[in-house]
Amino acid sequence: AGSPSDRPSSPVGDEVVALFGAPVPHAHHALDGLLAACDMQVAQRELLRAWGAAEWPTPGIGIGLSTGEVAVGNMGTERMMYYTALGYWMNLGSRLCSAAESDEILTIPQTHAQALQSLKSRDNLGRVPHLRFRSRGVFRFKNFVEPTEVLEVLRPQ
Repeated sequence: AGSPSDRPSSPVGDEVVALFGAPVPHAHHALDGLLAACDMQVAQRELLRAWGAAEWPTPGIGIGLSTGEVAVGNMGTERMMYYTALGYWMNLGSRLCSAAESDEILTIPQTHAQALQSLKSRDNLGRVPHLRFRSRGVFRFKNFVEPTEVLEVLRPQ
């Protein structure tokens, strides 16, 4: 708890960015992101068991999710173009990801609130494991003026 700068930094390997709710807005994007994060952690645990049995390295993954409006679209030049998202919330998601320890999912109250709102929709009730959230306190992230309340996603093992 406290600040991610309290922990030793680790080298960054490969990262994945997933964007929910763009290019077409989707009412349940926060819930979909949380469920995808949980599914990723479950799949990673299964993969690590197999890798461990083969005596291969078993790196964990940490996941960060934030929710908010971002700019999306094609960026680049005629020779190299890619679809991406830019903005405050993308940067915050990246900081959360960097702060997350192995097998940990970190998010913000805004994502939590939007996911809970989606749960009130009858068509989502059967999709959701019993997720719980625990405050990790207020973090100060590099290049962010305001401190950020961080929540850890606790999911069934």
